[in-house]
Amino acid sequence: MCSVECRFWSKVEKNGPVLRPELGPCWVWTGARFRFGYGQFRFQDKAELAHRVAWRLETGVFPEPCALHECDGGTVGCVRFSHLREGTQAANNSEMFAKGRGKLPNARGERQGHSKLTTADVIEIRAARERGVLCSELARRFNITDGAVSAVATRRLWRHVG
Repeated sequence: MCSVECRFWSKVEKNGPVLRPELGPCWVWTGARFRFGYGQFRFQDKAELAHRVAWRLETGVFPEPCALHECDGGTVGCVRFSHLREGTQAANNSEMFAKGRGKLPNARGERQGHSKLTTADVIEIRAARERGVLCSELARRFNITDGAVSAVATRRLWRHVG
């Protein structure tokens, strides 16, 4: 039977992308992933983040509270220990928002990170609806649903846009 280390490292590709030249290539997790892109590994009957397990295998303890990626390779699944550092959740969130990868608390419109529309799109949709353009036509043009077009036009969504 294969040890934990054997199981873990069998799921790592060591010739990954070089996201920061001074650090060298990322070691990419090829196993299962959580839905948000980070590697997943079953460790002691619990699903753990693969980069945290890499830290544990190197040091004997899990990083507390977080393992942050120096290489910015979290979503490519980097598990290379030399690319990780221990840090706080606040530092992790701050870096994520600064690099445009997170949803800002209380952010509205295009700043919230998951919007398909921009403020300019909202203004255009409202003006087009006032001219009588059909919701279905606008939905196709902006790749959103008819209901979303209606909600934007009637200000149930994007209320903050004048």
